[in-house]
Formats: sequence, C-alpha cells, structure tokens
Amino acid sequence: MVSWKEFAQRRKLNLEMFTKMTYKDYCDWCSIRSVEPVSQDSFEGVKSILPPKLPELVVEETVSISFDAKELRKMRKTALTKLCQKHDVEYEESLTKNQLVRLLLALNNNV
Repeated sequence: MVSWKEFAQRRKLNLEMFTKMTYKDYCDWCSIRSVEPVSQDSFEGVKSILPPKLPELVVEETVSISFDAKELRKMRKTALTKLCQKHDVEYEESLTKNQLVRLLLALNNNV
C-alpha cells in the first residue's frame, strides 16, 4: 500500500476534495486504489476547518417585456386575454380589444 501523502502529492490531491464523502466512503475509495487512508481524526479535522458553504443565491432573471402595437392589434381578443393572464395584467372581460392592447403596451413602460 502507498501512503496517502505520497499518493496525494503525485496526483495533486488534498483532503479538501473529499469533504462531500463520509470517512467510510473515503476509505473505500482509498482501498480501491491501494492507498493507506489518513486517520479519521485527520479526515474530520479538514472538514471542520473549512468554512461551511453557503447555499448559492438564485438570481431570477428579469425578462424584459416588449410588445409591438401592430402585432397586438392583429391578434384576436382571446389571444390578448391569454397574454394578459400570462403577464399578470388585471383586466375585465368587458374590456374591448383596444383597451386590452393599451394595457399590454403599458407593460413596455414598466420595464
């Protein structure tokens, strides 16, 4: 068996690369490669030294909404109401097609 220190130096490895593994998994990994693993205290010590990783912040992409007046006027009223629902525009069923077009065009200014 090869010592961990020699094996790690040759392959440019360090224990920080194994922080997601349990000690048992690490030992299994080492035994497959005929490497003598470090002690459990050393392995756990590296985990405690590393700062805990903060969860990555998910940044929501803002989609710019840009409607063309000519294209909106060509659409049917049902398609316009579906667009209003999709973009959370408050509207009433009694609104005319032109009024729906104006509501959707108002979103262009809000971006």
